[in-house]
Amino acid sequence: MVRSVLRREYYIGFGLILLTVAALLITFACTKVVDEIPEVVKHEEKSWSVNGTIYAGEKFFLYIIPPTKWHTGVAEAPTDYYPYGYIDVYVEIIDRYGNTTKFQFTWAKAENPLTKTLYVGAANVTVLQIENLIDPGAIEVGAVGGCGGVARVTGVYIARIYDIIPRIYLEQKYSPPPTLELVKAKVVEKYPNTYMLWFGVPLLCLGLYLPVHPFIHKGKGKHKKG
Repeated sequence: MVRSVLRREYYIGFGLILLTVAALLITFACTKVVDEIPEVVKHEEKSWSVNGTIYAGEKFFLYIIPPTKWHTGVAEAPTDYYPYGYIDVYVEIIDRYGNTTKFQFTWAKAENPLTKTLYVGAANVTVLQIENLIDPGAIEVGAVGGCGGVARVTGVYIARIYDIIPRIYLEQKYSPPPTLELVKAKVVEKYPNTYMLWFGVPLLCLGLYLPVHPFIHKGKGKHKKG
């Protein structure tokens, strides 16, 4: 009798442990992860402006792909002709009502720690004027970054470069316009741990079965004896 009670408690205790583990696994498997991936709305080659339709509440930004001269000019040693170690790109984003948010997008030279070579990268974004974006500033989604914010209204937005310092980069003979992309952050919902269901569900079934197993076994024994 005592052995039977101990066996029953063992089944119940072990079953509860399995149920706890199964609940944790299933919880992790059903955990949702919200991620943002870049989605190109419009791509313009060698252009000073780009436009596209953005919906209210969407995060978007202007991504600038600089021409070769931006790299060679800034990364070279300064001279009397070109004493700069940076490029200030002035960007404005205009909505359908004419409201404008302006940025100063600074590109500066930096040294690659591995190759010890100089390269040009987006170093800083300064917001100069805010009229139509929520939380404007530097935005990075995935490996793509630029300046922008969250749209207040739905409509066509125009993003354009309206000035560059030094202005030599505005002259076609020195450098063609950059390639511009209007990019928005596409929200993606993922369930990266669904594989845990393969372990959680069987453990759940076993955890439910073990506590009642002694009673099922005892019931069958009595029925057979009778």
